[in-house]
Amino acid sequence: MNVDKKAQMKKQFEELERMVKDPDAMSFNIQWKKLVRQHGCKTSKVKQSFVKSMIKPVRKMMHWHLYNNNNTDIALEPSFLLEVASIETIVDAIFHYHLFYSGDLSDTERKKNIEESDYKRRLASVVAQTILLRINHMEKQPATSELSPEIVACRELCDAIIYHIHVIAVRDEIYPTAGILEVFHSAFFAAKGVLKLLTAGQGIEAFLLWRNLHEQECILSVFMQYGESALQAYMKQQEFMKVEFDDSEERLRRELGHKFNDETLKDIEFLRKVLNTESKKHGVSKRSYINYGWLLKIEGFVKWCGEDKKSRDVSFTTLQRFAKFPNYKEKRDFYLYACKFTHPTFHSMRVSEKEIYKTCIFALYPSIKNIAYMFQAFCSTHRLFKDENYKSYLEQLSINLNTTYEFLGEKHSVFEEK
Repeated sequence: MNVDKKAQMKKQFEELERMVKDPDAMSFNIQWKKLVRQHGCKTSKVKQSFVKSMIKPVRKMMHWHLYNNNNTDIALEPSFLLEVASIETIVDAIFHYHLFYSGDLSDTERKKNIEESDYKRRLASVVAQTILLRINHMEKQPATSELSPEIVACRELCDAIIYHIHVIAVRDEIYPTAGILEVFHSAFFAAKGVLKLLTAGQGIEAFLLWRNLHEQECILSVFMQYGESALQAYMKQQEFMKVEFDDSEERLRRELGHKFNDETLKDIEFLRKVLNTESKKHGVSKRSYINYGWLLKIEGFVKWCGEDKKSRDVSFTTLQRFAKFPNYKEKRDFYLYACKFTHPTFHSMRVSEKEIYKTCIFALYPSIKNIAYMFQAFCSTHRLFKDENYKSYLEQLSINLNTTYEFLGEKHSVFEEK
């Protein structure tokens, strides 16, 4: 190890020691690094020293609001609210409010703002009120935490695969297989969205998002079984999305701007005619053809329809059955249960968070497992793994997911109401 490296490591260690002795300083530095990572160059508009200088005024203003303002909206003990308002929360709020108020100003105007005591007072006041009301707000209690093992096992695998997709995209020119990677990418982000909602106590919303994830799972399953022809049919079908919604000339001019021309109108008119012809030819609605007509371009699907008279229509149910999941019935039951929450009813409003969490997590695990398996099979077939170590890493994460899911199945009673 060279001298410069040793000196750098010594400096970092000494800085860490100082921060450990001052937890507030450590919390500030950690939060600031998160903000820099999140906002990039925007953080140059918010001076680190200014944010740090505002922490004490915000805390004083919080105390004032609690004890001198007779705020009837506060339901919790003032001392509790002051204790749980972390440095991270305060720094985050100061940063975003200051950026909101002065981000569009010139450097000179922004400097003038931060030097004015009135601006500082107003900023401290609004930040203090925001934090107090946010902590005081009564939220639906989640049935789990972001650090629960069953959540972590899912998120780690999703994150690892999303990272690998980015590596592939940067490293290789893999068109037309880029189409399937885009669906994989979207699916794993949807899975992470389900996890985020579950840990926020929004189980019904998580379950509704799982429906979207399951449809992507079905699409990927068809791609894996029927190869390039299915992928190309799906990608080609996206053209019809142009005529699904309002395709008036006024809307097209507004959205396309300088790209709008006579050829655009000709393309739209041509798509309308094709849609009318194809939907009538197959005896399906235009909406069904737009969403699932790509299945009709797959030779295996046409043959399957001939063998199964119930599957002549094209719909999500047809796609779901055609995907041929080994556990189709279980998947279908989860999907139908999730559909009950698409419209507000007293039933959906009264389902406990623990019950909806348990049902959603048992629907989510097999989906993540199945999509991850398809992704790894796709990468192996097309030799897309960056190295054998990463392939082994993903396999280990998949094993961990299976182990956690099995344990969860054995201990599922812990999620039931007592």
